[in-house]
Amino acid sequence: MTSPATGPARARAADRERNRGKTAYGPWAIEHLDTVLRHDTPRLGLWLDTSSQTPAETADEILSRAWDEARVPDQAS
Repeated sequence: MTSPATGPARARAADRERNRGKTAYGPWAIEHLDTVLRHDTPRLGLWLDTSSQTPAETADEILSRAWDEARVPDQAS
């Protein structure tokens, strides 16, 4: 299994939210979700700071790195 996690900086996430045609998060949610992602989520798989990437660049980076860097160890044993 592979697990890529994308996490732009809070300011970049807020900027993206302001500029999209729909509302995905409120101002409080970005801060809360960022805190949970960075402090409470286990560091498994590939973690990317996508602050300076377009969606296409993020997808390209995931596809180029995921098989080597996003693998999650087998937990079956």
